[in-house]
Amino acid sequence: MFCRCCWPLCLLPTALALVPQVQFVLPSLDAYEGSDFECGARRCNLFSLGIIRFPTDELFVANVQILEDSNATRGVDFEFYPDAVTWQSGDVNSQAILLFIFDDDLAEKMKYLHLGFDVLVPAIANNESKMEIFIRDDNDGGNMVLTPSFARVTERYGTGECVFYGDRQGGTSGAAGAFVTKANCAGGVPEADSLDLLFLPAEQAQVWADGESGPKCLLMSIHKDDYISSFTQQEPMNSSVAKLVIIPDAEREPDEYMCLNVSQIAGSTTTLRKDQLQIAFVVTDVDLDATLDLDCTRGFGCHLDLSETWFWEYDTGTIQDASSSNYECLPCQDVGNLSDSINFTVAQDWATGQTFVDFGDFFHDQKPGDKLLCWCTFTSSVHLATLKLQGPSLNNAAQCVRSWPTCEIPFLDGVGFQEGNDSIMVLISCGSVENTPPAILEGSIAAYDADRYFRMAEFEIMRPAFPGIYEICWCRKTAATNCSRPHDFAVSAGAFVYMGPNPRYWLTQYQLDAEEPFNVSEVYGIQLHERDEARVLPSCGQPDPEGPEVGAVFDILTRSFNFGRVTAGHGILAKKYKVCWCQPADEYGYACNTAAEFRAEIGSIVFLCPDRQTDTDGDGICEPCPYMIQTSGDEPGAQCVIDGLRVLEAICWWFVSTLFFMAFTASFRCSRTVGFEGIPRLIEDISQESGKLVVTVVGHHNLFMLAPNHSVPVTLWFTGHFLLDSAPSKRIDFRARPLHFNTLELLDSQGEPLDFRADTSMGLLRLSMPRAMFHSALRGVQIPLFVQILTLATAWLLLSFLLQPSFPEVLVLVVGPLSFAIAISTLWHFLLRPESSLSRRLQRFAVELKKRRPHPTACNKGPSRAIAVRDVLELEEKFGAFIKDRNMYYIDPNILRQLTKHDKLSYAELVGPQMVQWFVSHWWGTQFRVYCKTLRRHAKAVCDTSDEASWGGTSYWICTFSNNQYHIREELGKSHVESSFYLALHSGMCQGTCMILDEMAMPLKRSWCLFELLQTIELERTQANFRGLLFCTEHG
Repeated sequence: MFCRCCWPLCLLPTALALVPQVQFVLPSLDAYEGSDFECGARRCNLFSLGIIRFPTDELFVANVQILEDSNATRGVDFEFYPDAVTWQSGDVNSQAILLFIFDDDLAEKMKYLHLGFDVLVPAIANNESKMEIFIRDDNDGGNMVLTPSFARVTERYGTGECVFYGDRQGGTSGAAGAFVTKANCAGGVPEADSLDLLFLPAEQAQVWADGESGPKCLLMSIHKDDYISSFTQQEPMNSSVAKLVIIPDAEREPDEYMCLNVSQIAGSTTTLRKDQLQIAFVVTDVDLDATLDLDCTRGFGCHLDLSETWFWEYDTGTIQDASSSNYECLPCQDVGNLSDSINFTVAQDWATGQTFVDFGDFFHDQKPGDKLLCWCTFTSSVHLATLKLQGPSLNNAAQCVRSWPTCEIPFLDGVGFQEGNDSIMVLISCGSVENTPPAILEGSIAAYDADRYFRMAEFEIMRPAFPGIYEICWCRKTAATNCSRPHDFAVSAGAFVYMGPNPRYWLTQYQLDAEEPFNVSEVYGIQLHERDEARVLPSCGQPDPEGPEVGAVFDILTRSFNFGRVTAGHGILAKKYKVCWCQPADEYGYACNTAAEFRAEIGSIVFLCPDRQTDTDGDGICEPCPYMIQTSGDEPGAQCVIDGLRVLEAICWWFVSTLFFMAFTASFRCSRTVGFEGIPRLIEDISQESGKLVVTVVGHHNLFMLAPNHSVPVTLWFTGHFLLDSAPSKRIDFRARPLHFNTLELLDSQGEPLDFRADTSMGLLRLSMPRAMFHSALRGVQIPLFVQILTLATAWLLLSFLLQPSFPEVLVLVVGPLSFAIAISTLWHFLLRPESSLSRRLQRFAVELKKRRPHPTACNKGPSRAIAVRDVLELEEKFGAFIKDRNMYYIDPNILRQLTKHDKLSYAELVGPQMVQWFVSHWWGTQFRVYCKTLRRHAKAVCDTSDEASWGGTSYWICTFSNNQYHIREELGKSHVESSFYLALHSGMCQGTCMILDEMAMPLKRSWCLFELLQTIELERTQANFRGLLFCTEHG
């Protein structure tokens, strides 16, 4: 606020004045009340009043005075400061006082304030200067503020609380008034209608008098009873406040809005902001049912107190099942014929003021749950409350099985079950004991537990009862009944199925070990399944019973339990047992894998002793006849006698056992080189025939092929031929195709004919064990060995099953044939084993050599190890049938090594060494008969006689006969001059070299022959008596 009268004094007529004088700058001032400043605890407007004086050269002091013609009151309407002004001598500046005009918030007429001066110094000053101030009212009526601007009310009856206030704030000048009226909401929000609430506008506006401020209620939420009271003129209500009556209902609905226009009365001095011309409140849905707690119970009368609902006396309504109508009230006219609905009219007890409805026994056979109490209006039906009907549902289905340890009915469908108060019983018909088995009546009562299970505490009493379909009957303890009698259980809770087989009091006796199976037939009952099991036990339901457990699975087609043949071997005694039943239920953890789970008895069975067994002391233990060839007499329990048929079976068993073990001992062996394998075939001969390499074995090869062109993988061992022999470190695979009973064609590993010649008359042909199983056969039987073994094993098992021997008897029938088979095989292999023709011939010739030279000894290598020509020719004479057109590659391993292997000498040392006369240079591939003819011709020629006694002693150094084939490294020496070849040629005893030539002159292509030729040429040049090189053939 600026000072409207502060200006400098500029034009003053003081120069002419003779008397000192003080005066206000302005003679008058309009001052309005205001609230721009805070003046202590009040609001005010502030003005500055300028004052001047003249002359200006002396001390001047003056008091400000309120003149008598003023009607404004200091301290109420105004205040000024300071009370006096002072000028010092020489001070020419103007002075000022501050005037405070207070805002008293009242509407009032203009007031006058006249101010003057009382000059104190100097004493002769003029006091006539005055100022007139007009204090005018500012006409500030203040602001009308609606609080709150947005309200939220719950869907419950009001208690007289104010929803909206009008609050006059600021100025209070003049009178003000406001009221609210219903309006439409903008923005499409859901609006409350006449079924949600009642809006009762005020009969007159809420008024604030002049100077009155603060809040006053414009809209009040009241209770239904207050509304009724005002409606019946029993209790007057404030007519300046609009009333709101919430109609609570049980419908689930979103928040609903109601908008109100705010208006002021004519002439109101207050200001209402534009944003408060319309206000709104929202009605929030609440769970009315939780507050009302309307409950009824099946089987009991239903009386409902509706005082806290919108139901009035004589109102009509319907009760509807909530689940059937999706929790929405159907029109009242549409539910008249529905079995789960009923119309009602509300009554009132005038003594207590309670409104109520009595449904009687309507809910006895209704399904429990939420029931909608629907108020029937002219246009619709409104869901005002929800009744919770307690009790079990009618459509429950429960079951128990006779074999279960207990009967527990979990989570029975229903509403409001009470622990300790609710019970069920199984009956044919609820409320009646007629036709219900006594065991069911005594054992089927079950109380409701905290875990929501109904458990039958006496189920063991109920277990023997016949299965069937019953009714679950429910009862709740009250002051009138304690649920101890069947008649108390009058409310149906659904169906109960008692499952299991019907008990049978006796079963036909069964003889242990009988041929026909033990079969419990004609098993009937309720809900029998193909997984049901039965066991033969001493007693049903006992944990860990003594004795065996014989079981069977239910055959639903034949309605029977087939236990198969029950034998004494199962441990069943010859006495009375129980046939006990169990039904697996994975969802309940019943697997029927322990005897304790077989609790339900089907019937009793007596077992008799099996054939060939007796119970002599009556303890149920049947003792078998001591020998397997014995049997019992004409009836069970008679003495044991010998049975001729069983004797014949025992003999057949012995024979089969012997053949079975002989099939193994004669067909397989354990080798140090390859482990288990088929019995090797001894080779008689291997030679080339018609372009095929044919292997002839000693005896039958006993190989079986599925097709004529099939072959079997084989290996050859100890043949003495480097192209054929396998060894642990070098395996050569062949295949063999049978040609005849003792001959086979040798093929390469791919089954193709071999492209080389190999000759030998020794060695073994081997098959792996699997090949021996599939390709070997007993002589004369064209069936694979494994089939024969399986056949014998099957026959062995069949005979053992028929004879049922004791362990000692089995031991005898295993050890005996096995020992016999081993003995036969041993005798065959070591005493009567077959030998090849060459082996027998070699043995005879070795005996002859032993007689001629009992103790052959070794001699130095070189010239002293020549052999007489007669000894060479003797080999052809003795072994010509085997040698045929074969060469030294055959002679050395098959004949010479076989004769010398015992003494480990050269053949010349074995038959008697000679001093060398002639050195023979030759190729091992030359036929042996060519050797013999050539040497015979040469010997006769050099001796110039045909007398064998003369030329037969001619000695020759031949490497095959003169070298020790077991010590070739020593024979060759460290250099060629140490070799036996060199020593024989350079001994000085050698007359010359005979080179045995064939048509291809092969010696001239051999390195050793060329070496010998070189030495021969050297000797011919250096030794005069050396006759040089002679080319020799079989023709001369």
